[in-house]
Amino acid sequence: MKRSGLAWPFLILLTVGAVAQEAAPPSTEAAAAGAPPTTSAPDTETQRQIQRAEQLNKQGTALYEQDRHDEAKLLLSEALKILRATLPSGHPKIATSLNNLATLLDTTGLYAEAEPLYREALAIRRSALPEGHPDIATSLNNLAFLLHVTARYTEAEPLYREALTIDRTALAANHPDLAISLGNLGSLLRATGRYVEAEQLLREALTIDRTALPEHHPGLAISLSNLANLLEATGRTAEAEPLQREALAIRRAAPPKSHPEIATSLNSEVPSPIEAAVAPAPPIASSLDTETQRQKQRAAQLNEQAIALYQQNRYGEVETLLREALNILRAILPESHPDIATSINNLAYLLVTTGRTGEAEPLYREALAIRQQALPEGHLDIATSLNNLAGVLDTTGRYAEAEPLLREALAILQKTLPVGHPDIAASLNNLAELLRTTGRTGEAEPLYREALVILRKTLPAEHPDIASIINNLALLLKTIGRYAEAERLYREALAIRQQALPTGHPNIAQSLNNLGALLKTTGRDAEAEPLLREALAIRQKALPAGHSDLVQSLNNLAALLTTTGRYNEAEPFLREALSIRKKTLPASHPLLANSLNSLAGLLIKNTERPSEAEPLVREALAIVRKALPEGHPDIAISLNNLAW
Repeated sequence: MKRSGLAWPFLILLTVGAVAQEAAPPSTEAAAAGAPPTTSAPDTETQRQIQRAEQLNKQGTALYEQDRHDEAKLLLSEALKILRATLPSGHPKIATSLNNLATLLDTTGLYAEAEPLYREALAIRRSALPEGHPDIATSLNNLAFLLHVTARYTEAEPLYREALTIDRTALAANHPDLAISLGNLGSLLRATGRYVEAEQLLREALTIDRTALPEHHPGLAISLSNLANLLEATGRTAEAEPLQREALAIRRAAPPKSHPEIATSLNSEVPSPIEAAVAPAPPIASSLDTETQRQKQRAAQLNEQAIALYQQNRYGEVETLLREALNILRAILPESHPDIATSINNLAYLLVTTGRTGEAEPLYREALAIRQQALPEGHLDIATSLNNLAGVLDTTGRYAEAEPLLREALAILQKTLPVGHPDIAASLNNLAELLRTTGRTGEAEPLYREALVILRKTLPAEHPDIASIINNLALLLKTIGRYAEAERLYREALAIRQQALPTGHPNIAQSLNNLGALLKTTGRDAEAEPLLREALAIRQKALPAGHSDLVQSLNNLAALLTTTGRYNEAEPFLREALSIRKKTLPASHPLLANSLNSLAGLLIKNTERPSEAEPLVREALAIVRKALPEGHPDIAISLNNLAW
């Protein structure tokens, strides 16, 4: 049974408006309001030290933008050391220098080192500047952004709200920095499932950016994507699509240079095929048009294009773009940079989608290793990578390897996210699917039901993700013979999907297939056959050749034809399904045994050719005895077939 749209990489592209950051202080910077005055004589030792610190900040910034992070860190640290020795401890220049160094550490994933610097910068500004000063809002946003990225949502939210309050008072109603604060808070609310309030803020941010920014400004693309992603998360894909297209057009047209106040980030959400692959843009200085920056922007644009093409099922073009983006990032970033892990994840997910799990597995392992090295323990991206790798292991029948990864991912999410977060539902679903597949239905059912309760509370009633959980629970109920309950749920899932998804969507085919299979099981072949044929037709049109869902439809239709005595019609479907599985699955995968048993069963019933069945049954029995736990129903099926 195919996993629902909630399975495995449960990420969605989330472009978060960057915090409004300041440039590194130029040598001619005047003392900020409320700060102790500096000495007026230009030849004093104090003034020379300040100028030296400012030069180091400029040089560090330039190195930062060239991704020479180790060299930049040395210079920015030296600048901070000089200012601490030269100026009073509460001077705003120290706050600026703290922010610059913290930003470098933050951007390179050194969150534990960055956080105390952001907090100190904020404390200095609260003490030295008038209440409501925009620089206080900047520091609030900076610290909140770090907490947001590290999934400490309850700590980040009050900081975002305070920053927004300041910006609403201090800035003009159409100021781009106000849009950034709105986007930051809106994105956090979206990440925690509070869609109504999030939508209001993201729409306001987009309205400001349409008024205040040029029509091809990258910040406008971010606001468009933020709102579009929220609409997609709440099942309004028709409203989201034109916004995503407009955002993509802007990114394609934009010059390859970053803006100091605009960035993108990542957040774990439900569900998505591909995650964004760009780190926050440098907030410590105005952008320099370096080759490194151009290459980073090029990789980001390729990734954005790939996301758009993926939604159109243009997988060949997507792969080309993703491989190019990954090659660029490998060439310009340190080998353990989190952005490389993101890019690897994107490519691996595509390979899984197209049935190339053998190629995907080493990529998922590499992405997980990078994230475990570069990110703090318990980071949501680590949970994502654990789920991704577990998905491949599950698909290839290595359930014992997959289960501890799924349990670890679920533990991270339950510890990090608010109770009732949709990502927890996704993780519960993933673990339940594995338990169901391995015959542990008693353990799986409460997990499905817990996931469904969460989604019914947090999502609109017609959201496709609710249909996915309903579908999976129905499959379990069918497996244990509770057909009436399963049929009701299958029909509910189909109705939701037909309302929420475009005609010909593969998930509609899934619901048609599942309902048709249940009707066949309960002896209603005449009702089942048109549903199964419609499901197969959709999948043949929408999915790549060799996709596992095609096998499912081929098998189910063949089973119905076999049941009704139409062996000659059924056999080519079964042989096609077996051929696909032999090409795409390991030799010891239980699903391969299922195909062998299905074909053997047909040959047994077609009494003119029973001798062809025996080698198929023996091959299937060898597989299931090796792959499945003792007592699994599939072992009994093979033994029964052999007894014939």
